[in-house]
Amino acid sequence: MRGSTGINLATDSFQHLIVVNQVGKRFFNEMLITTRQGGAAFPAGPGKGQPKKGLDHVQLDWRNASAENIRATYSEPNSIHAALAMNEGSKAPDFFSGPVWAIFDRAAVERDRWNIDPPFTSPTNGFFFKADTIQELAAKIHAGHEFQRVPLTHLAETVARWNSYVDKGSDPEFARGSDVPMHRIDTPPFYAATLYPVWHDSYGGLRINGKAQVIDMQGEVIPGLYAGGESSGGGNQHGLGRALVHGYIAGTNAAREGTS
Repeated sequence: MRGSTGINLATDSFQHLIVVNQVGKRFFNEMLITTRQGGAAFPAGPGKGQPKKGLDHVQLDWRNASAENIRATYSEPNSIHAALAMNEGSKAPDFFSGPVWAIFDRAAVERDRWNIDPPFTSPTNGFFFKADTIQELAAKIHAGHEFQRVPLTHLAETVARWNSYVDKGSDPEFARGSDVPMHRIDTPPFYAATLYPVWHDSYGGLRINGKAQVIDMQGEVIPGLYAGGESSGGGNQHGLGRALVHGYIAGTNAAREGTS
């Protein structure tokens, strides 16, 4: 839909860039933005752990995905809240946090060997920009991205301040520098790429039994209704494997139901 696949960067690659909000200010330690906390393993013991064997649904026992268990299992990284926070670019009554931008230069691309050519990026879709100066880059973002409602007034100042931190070897704002090297952003052309917080998978969704049949709040099968993948709740696996398995189970049982 957007005409590009995006750039896949490992966590260490974030040392080569800075991340700014809609007005062009940094808001978090970039090396911690991709931190993922929590896991999908529920504790063992009576009344805990994975669902019971067989196809029968036991009320309130679906992988014990209660609100209390979820809170005990997962913790949100503060970077998500910082990325979505309102900033001075928002004014009543139209409050918005705006896009989040990764800012880097040609030296970063060459240093970490990023492939930013199409189809990984697009020069026309409004999600990736290139310019010879930081001021020109800020202007292109404001004019070219559909949700960039305000100018990136502070971007040039932010980049200059970051470069001064690199020269000093420390980042007094967000404590970068002790974990990975710091790199100046001063080699044209300069680039901006959008970053999006993405919810990877969820325990929420429709309850199903071992036949992938959707069950209601009383544990009764809803005739003719099947679900699988991440549209079904309680699973601690995600992605194509879960979708294929559920699809096979649902399809097989739906076919049998149709011929019975």
